[in-house]
Amino acid sequence: MSQIIDLTITLSRGLGHPMFRKFEVTPFHVHEKHKRSNADIAMAIHTATHIDAPYHFFPDGRTIDHVKLDQLVGEGALFRLESVAEPRHRFTVDELRAASRGASLTGKIAVFATGWSNRAFAEPSRYFGEGPTMSAEVATWLVEQRVKAVVLDCGTDAHEPVPVPDQVLPVHHILLGSGVPIVENCIDTIRIPDGRFTIYALPLKIEAESGAPARVLAQTD
Repeated sequence: MSQIIDLTITLSRGLGHPMFRKFEVTPFHVHEKHKRSNADIAMAIHTATHIDAPYHFFPDGRTIDHVKLDQLVGEGALFRLESVAEPRHRFTVDELRAASRGASLTGKIAVFATGWSNRAFAEPSRYFGEGPTMSAEVATWLVEQRVKAVVLDCGTDAHEPVPVPDQVLPVHHILLGSGVPIVENCIDTIRIPDGRFTIYALPLKIEAESGAPARVLAQTD
């Protein structure tokens, strides 16, 4: 029987990356006065579960409103990495090969199931500063395997405590430079069972921007 698993972190007041403003909700209609509810929100685009478009790092790259939806909807390829997802670990190609069990990745959406967001997202400094991440070698291998997107429940690049212009971030450059969108900061990927499943990663359609918040789902077959 088909199952839908929500891989999206709930946006709540005070949530945010250490470098960004915190997520805020400001009501302007309330039931007690207006007989309805409405509110403004304020947030950085790359907060909680979101999608990076190539324009995030490349001025001539696709913006989020031009990323093709068929890159963000499709069969998933699950990498169960919880057993090696230790703090500051950099995943290796051998670990991904073992997790893929030789399955073809061409045209699929790679999904990292590390459990890190389930353990640490409530502590931003720990989640972003101490977590396991991809490596440049893994990013290159995924591009060579022709995946069409990557879904992560952990960091993409190793944390660099330096000013933004000085950050290197090779994984972002390799994936986005190859036109592979990155679906960051998902949760509950470890709940996806073995077997075929479909990923739906649907960003807000924001004109000419580098990314957008997204609702991300896995549907089992």
